Amino acid sequence: LAALKLSDIVIRHNDAAAGKDFTLELVEITGSALDHEPMTLQVQASIQQTPYRLDATAGSLADLFSRGSPWPLEIRIESLGSSLQLTGEIVEPLRGRGLTVDFALVGRSLADVGELLGAELQPIKPLTLAGRIEDEAGRYRATDVRGEIGTTVIEADFEADLSREVPRVSGNLQIRSIDVGPILAAV
Repeated sequence: LAALKLSDIVIRHNDAAAGKDFTLELVEITGSALDHEPMTLQVQASIQQTPYRLDATAGSLADLFSRGSPWPLEIRIESLGSSLQLTGEIVEPLRGRGLTVDFALVGRSLADVGELLGAELQPIKPLTLAGRIEDEAGRYRATDVRGEIGTTVIEADFEADLSREVPRVSGNLQIRSIDVGPILAAV
């Protein structure tokens, strides 16, 4: 696929039973997937009138079907002053196995991230969350997780072992300091 370009696509769903409307507007989608070149995808869209931008780069189509080297992946999503960056690789991309990805979420305010999630959160500034996610044979690990919300700092490591007959979730969570002032000020 030498070039992909789609524009001005609107998808609406009316849930009459719930009395709710849902609108997805795809302003522009562009990309390419040449045999031995990295695949690219750019999306400008809005969901319920909230603008989003997605930029993705991944390994080539040829590498997607070969079994020899991990398939690189980089995704960046931006909306309302917040961004999520995912950078990593997948050992078996067609089977969804062997994922290793570093993530970084940066937001102007917790309230902005809440708006993206459809929740009302306090306007605590700034917000960062970063770490690494890996999967190996049914075990998923989040390591080197560090988050900051205002002056509150959180560090964590988690593991979910879904390969066992009875799945097991374990982890460590450290909160070095908590600033409750902004939370109490909003009450």
